Amino acid sequence: MVQKMFAGVTLVLLGASLAVSAAAESAETDRRSIHVSGQAQIQVVPDMATLQMGVDQVDAEIAAAEARANQALSAFLKQARKLGVAERDLQAAGQQVSAEYEWLEQPRQRRLVGYRVSRDVAVIVRDLRQLGPILQAATAAGLNRLSNPELASSKAEALEQQALELAADDARARADLVARRLGAALGPVRNIHVQDQGNRPVPMKMMARMESASSDMPVAAGEIGVSATLQVEFELLGP
Repeated sequence: MVQKMFAGVTLVLLGASLAVSAAAESAETDRRSIHVSGQAQIQVVPDMATLQMGVDQVDAEIAAAEARANQALSAFLKQARKLGVAERDLQAAGQQVSAEYEWLEQPRQRRLVGYRVSRDVAVIVRDLRQLGPILQAATAAGLNRLSNPELASSKAEALEQQALELAADDARARADLVARRLGAALGPVRNIHVQDQGNRPVPMKMMARMESASSDMPVAAGEIGVSATLQVEFELLGP
């Protein structure tokens, strides 16, 4: 008798649990919501740049090519420090060595002609007026490789936060506009997804080639954009 009673209680409790679960699931399904996207972009004049430069030297002997590459890099680093570039803004990578070959039609095989030694250096320029002098110093020292400067803002982190706030305001304004137009009201936020915009530095097209860089080289930095995008789900209230 006792066993049967407990079995009955168990069945009742199980049935009540299933009923509560079904009711909760039904309530969740009945909730109405609206999904919107918020976007914002802030334009700012860049105040810094990153230069990626290097030197390649080829010689029949590795030691000779290495000596010339190191000499060019050392000469540039010395001059960059004189121009006021801080140690924290100079990063010289290790060297790479590769064999150089030429192709012989007869007897149709390649022949070793020497070795290429490469050195790379990255420079952060915190005063864009120094771009010309730094490039001239690189040319004079013997650096012969340069990528376009990458422009950025020293206030990037604060600007990204500001853009995110504006994107959130944009999402709420869009959702509120649509909800009111359809006779509803916004409820609490149910879900938020922030997209990673990257906001990477923008490459700047050079107005002078490496070998003809001068200290008075014109620089037109223009503006760069810092953007933010997010998706928000709001609960809808009202009829």
